[in-house]
Amino acid sequence: KPAYEILIGLVGSEMCKRDSSRAAPDPPPARRGLLALAGGGLLLAGAAAFGSWLLRRADGTPAAAGPAGARWTIGLHADLSGPQARQGRGQHNGITLALEELNEHGNLPFRLALAVHDDVGDPPSAARAAAELAADPAVLVVIGPTGDAVADTAARVYQDAGVPVLTLSAGDFADRADYPTVLHGRPATRATGLAIPRCLAQADPPPSRIGLVDDRGADRHSRLITRAVGSAVDRTRTALVPKVLPAGTEDFAPVAAELLGHGVDAVVYGGYADGAARLALALRDAGWAGTAYATEAALDPVFLADAREAAEGWQFVAGCTDALADPRTGGFAPVHRRRFRQDPEPYAPEGYDAARMVVTAMQRTVEEGESLSRSGVLSRLRALTYHGLTRPLAFDGAGDYAGPGPAAYRYQVQSGRFRFLGPAPGEPGGSGE
Repeated sequence: KPAYEILIGLVGSEMCKRDSSRAAPDPPPARRGLLALAGGGLLLAGAAAFGSWLLRRADGTPAAAGPAGARWTIGLHADLSGPQARQGRGQHNGITLALEELNEHGNLPFRLALAVHDDVGDPPSAARAAAELAADPAVLVVIGPTGDAVADTAARVYQDAGVPVLTLSAGDFADRADYPTVLHGRPATRATGLAIPRCLAQADPPPSRIGLVDDRGADRHSRLITRAVGSAVDRTRTALVPKVLPAGTEDFAPVAAELLGHGVDAVVYGGYADGAARLALALRDAGWAGTAYATEAALDPVFLADAREAAEGWQFVAGCTDALADPRTGGFAPVHRRRFRQDPEPYAPEGYDAARMVVTAMQRTVEEGESLSRSGVLSRLRALTYHGLTRPLAFDGAGDYAGPGPAAYRYQVQSGRFRFLGPAPGEPGGSGE
């Protein structure tokens, strides 16, 4: 296993056995602390050191002051109180965990701070948040924003200011070519959509007629998903039944009746959680019992609450893993739980990886004899391949995700909750329209 997997696994098992209030101090870390630059990725070196850090940090008090040196800031531009607050909070906690760890045990030639701005998922607020972060000369890199609705608004501000941006949960930028300072830390929306027909093809038997429901209430996201699915289906074996719903549609009974009238045995829905719930209820009421897929846009407790029993069996593809169930994240969940007194929310381990990748780029810059600057860190981020807890992070010349994947992760509603099924099949390529 890679070193980070071995370490996190050791930490996870150790946390099950030790009580933080009684644990004896572990030996101090080696000269380079927890950081070992290997293969372009920042790897943890020494489970005992990390365990010691975790146990001392379990009370949630601020991390000890780092070594003397300049103080540099990583910005978090997130939706912390709007429609995607769960993803924003997840990133906030993951990044916080990484920076506390690095400040205390990173043996860095600088200190790290985090500047957090909440855009509430609103484009005007996102523009203001981006302008404030960009105006702070101590901010070297920004992680975010959270959602597609504000992605272009924020990216435009950061691009004009020359601020590197590493985005984790936004799946798509309408004007992607205009933002060379933006690095996409996940496969794009289209790649997520392409995973759905691969999943359907593995069914036994595979569907013979698929209904594609493009809900314009989700605007570009729904369009990209349904087009990606339609482009990848083998038309010699499978028929498509496309349906477009105007924004604001609330009565899904007519579209459910149309889909059943065409004999569909699978449905793909491109919209948000509330619409997915309406569709699930309408299909159930119509007596349909086929396979239904939606995306991360609908992977929300709102779907479970609104659809109730009709949610059972629905499947989803998403850009983030589940730190509670994905064995590759090792002991991240117990580490997170001890620090924040709660389970990780979506994108927490991805936020942890992103922060460590950024600090890797910063340390590389200093070790190569250069002063830290936004442009210098951006160039090193572009050149790095970071092997983290989730998916490997790497970028192509345009700044889009170029790692080996996974393209997406699969979830299914079982017994009234979302169950993680693992990586979706297929390659992560396929950005844009």
